[in-house]
Amino acid sequence: MNGSKGSISKGGKIIKSLNMLGKKQLLIFTITILAGLTTCHTIRNVSSTYRDKPVMIDGKLDEWNEEVKYDQSSKLHYSVTHDDENVYVGLMVKDDMVQRKILMFGLTLWMDTTGNKNQLKGLRYPIPSEKRQEIRRKTKEGKDLPLRAQQAMPDDSREVIGPANMNKMMLIGFNDIEKETLSIAESAGIDVRMLDQEMVGLTYEAKIPVNMLYADGSLQGKELSLGIISGHLELPDRSSGLMSPGGMTPGGGMTPGRGRGGQRTGRDRGPGNLEELQKSTKLWLRGIEFEGEKSNHK
Repeated sequence: MNGSKGSISKGGKIIKSLNMLGKKQLLIFTITILAGLTTCHTIRNVSSTYRDKPVMIDGKLDEWNEEVKYDQSSKLHYSVTHDDENVYVGLMVKDDMVQRKILMFGLTLWMDTTGNKNQLKGLRYPIPSEKRQEIRRKTKEGKDLPLRAQQAMPDDSREVIGPANMNKMMLIGFNDIEKETLSIAESAGIDVRMLDQEMVGLTYEAKIPVNMLYADGSLQGKELSLGIISGHLELPDRSSGLMSPGGMTPGGGMTPGRGRGGQRTGRDRGPGNLEELQKSTKLWLRGIEFEGEKSNHK
């Protein structure tokens, strides 16, 4: 998030003048500052290299080492490559907090085939647990109720929320279907895997067929934008302020969920920071240019 540190460093001087502002001006000021702190990072002119052989989608990144780049703002390692049939996306996440958000609240790879930053098509993997989605739905419905009714609602937020589902993916906007949840073992053309490795961190690979992005099945002359956006903690809107949201302890620590085999999610990563968990990690790779034409690689 460019400029966030600069905005914060200037905060002391700016705050001294806040009492001189009227309520309307203060509201405008606050919105402007928050917008500056939460704007997602964008990288332009990303090049996708051509591959002679397909990438094996196993989540290991063994074929990506020399091509992975690092973005300090989002703390994501990323790479994009392609062949005549598919676009491949590789990610590596070493930061504990970003890992935590992905493992608990999921990750969505957004695709804009016009080269802008619109969420036209999406691949969500991993996806939040069913319990997490149910609590999120109830939270949104509860916001429309009167305050007394909200306070009377059962407090589901104290329940430990399990880790995101690593066995299913959600396709958004493909084949004229708003949302479709599939097993990653199903043959949908799109393939994705993620591993949580002790010495490496999270590693992620995705394959998207070109003909599912562009009707003519060609990347020639195309510019694709990819948005990498993690899920985040959404706090219920209650007045007490004492609840423990979604597996969080009152002091801000995380009560770890357990994955398969009884292993704790994220290898017992340290206490979660409540404020950071409420922010999505966002990175847009805008206007990706595909190197090499199909005719050059026959």
